[in-house]
Amino acid sequence: MELKELTGKFQNIFGNIENFKIDLLNNSNCEKFIELVNGDLETDYLQKIWQFYMADRKDKKQDFTPKSLGKLVAELTKNTTEEWCYDMCSGSGALTIQKWITNKNLKFVCEELDTNLIPFLLFNLKIRNIEGYVINGNVLTGERKAVYKLTKGEKFSEIEFCMFFEYPNFDCGISNPPFNLKGEYKEEVELKNMNFVFILKMLERVKEKVAFILPNGVMGSSEEKEARKYLKNKNKIKVVISNPESMFESTSIPTTILFFETSEEISFFNCKDFFTEEARKQKGEEHTQNRVYTKILKTYSDEQIKTILTCIKEKKDIENFSKCIKNSEIQDEIWLPNTYIDIKIEPSESRSYKDIIKDLQRVIAQKNQNKLTINEVWAKELGFLEIFENANNGDKTIDEINNIIKNVLNLDITLEKQDYIRLTKSKELKWENKDKEELSSAITIALQTWKTMLHYFNNEENRYLKELRDKLLPDLMSGKLELNIEN
Repeated sequence: MELKELTGKFQNIFGNIENFKIDLLNNSNCEKFIELVNGDLETDYLQKIWQFYMADRKDKKQDFTPKSLGKLVAELTKNTTEEWCYDMCSGSGALTIQKWITNKNLKFVCEELDTNLIPFLLFNLKIRNIEGYVINGNVLTGERKAVYKLTKGEKFSEIEFCMFFEYPNFDCGISNPPFNLKGEYKEEVELKNMNFVFILKMLERVKEKVAFILPNGVMGSSEEKEARKYLKNKNKIKVVISNPESMFESTSIPTTILFFETSEEISFFNCKDFFTEEARKQKGEEHTQNRVYTKILKTYSDEQIKTILTCIKEKKDIENFSKCIKNSEIQDEIWLPNTYIDIKIEPSESRSYKDIIKDLQRVIAQKNQNKLTINEVWAKELGFLEIFENANNGDKTIDEINNIIKNVLNLDITLEKQDYIRLTKSKELKWENKDKEELSSAITIALQTWKTMLHYFNNEENRYLKELRDKLLPDLMSGKLELNIEN
């Protein structure tokens, strides 16, 4: 159902979205809603409404989970003897719904900080007659505002306020937490980014079969290196899946699925080009409300999900796609899949030097579209020193490549220098941070998103550099090209 039509019919039953409260969750309204969605309980319709009208992307980082990622997470964490599942930072319950589809008798504990979301979450569980608990609380601090108990009814769950609660023994854990929250953590490892803190908190309660959806930066960021090392040394990490970009409704940022289970081997997947496109239609706002817009999003088909699961089970090594390696083979605690996956380069005759150089030129230009000038102390705090070092090292590589382009390939093309970051001693941040003493939260969010995109562009640049090298070497060895490089 188109979003605006769905929302209008939803409000006919419950009134304005902002006034959707727990006391509206009666059996009569449940019957009306099920009739509205034609009995389809395998889709999170409430998530669609919340994401468009009420999601807080700025402060609470609310980007709710796409259905196909939920399916993949549900299958990864499947257990034949499972009884209890823990959904951390559960939002409206998108991951819980996909997990419930795989086992209708599974019981859940859903923990969510945003009080405004709790009625949506409770309703999603109630109409599916799910048994368990909903905690309105802060996972990181342990603070709780309320706990609700859901008991199976004849058709819909019964909801009651719960005075006393203890976490049960969980068989699996699922989570799509807010990305890149800042804070202080000094226990197993020291962290200022909360991505891995959510993981460590989860693993305190769920020892096996835990799956997280997180930003791509977690695979290689320097500030999270010790967390990766800690989990690898504990033989906790089993699968790393790099997802395509543009899977989420409100952001194009590419994400990663990390699956934790005791294992001395890790399966890596590069799914950048492994997806199905899906068209979403939506009416415009106000004066364009009679116009229907189409948005193309990337998703995994059921068959593609099966392919990933089969490759994990059989530890398959597939060019450009998957690789299973021993923990001991991890290089410098980097979890980027393309570091380990065998990449197949097209034969040299299929791509000219000019085409490869043009791709390099394009990627470097994209990186240089934004330039960050930042105080060294702030750069260290945000984990940007590594990016500065990469830019400096990249300039040396570009000098060498430009020499080859001019003196070996005889092409009239010059690659730009890496001009996207500069460190300064003064308290300066251009992008623009007007407070000279403190970084704003909006700037921090923007910088982390930019940083994630740089990881992507660096991977692309390395891919083209490898292609150029693999084409140059045979031509130089055979004498097809003559090496005559100026100092």
